[in-house]
Amino acid sequence: MATEKGQLDVVLQALWEWAKKELTPEELINKWLLGKDDRKRTAWHLAAQKGNIDSLRKLWKWAKQELTAEELKSKWLLGKDDRKLTAFDVAAEEGNTEVLESLHEWALQEFRPEELNNVLC
Repeated sequence: MATEKGQLDVVLQALWEWAKKELTPEELINKWLLGKDDRKRTAWHLAAQKGNIDSLRKLWKWAKQELTAEELKSKWLLGKDDRKLTAFDVAAEEGNTEVLESLHEWALQEFRPEELNNVLC
């Protein structure tokens, strides 16, 4: 499993480097960072579901660099899939406390604690 996650991180990094060179800034945001699959899941959702902290860290770093504060809050941290689940919800379904703790830590960089509690509850 660790090898699989390590390989995923290498592929993710290579895709990011390709995307930065080949896509316009708008495409990078709308098709790569905020792009969704047929179940309206972003890479953020999928990494949370799989429990891949390293991928989540990379995705968080890139999202912080490229997204506006409002996009980061509404479309990234609180973005929902076709089941109306956020990455927090997906991680909770999987019972992954490590992922939940990391998501919470990152969300507190963007939200005041009481504000975060209101939007997640």
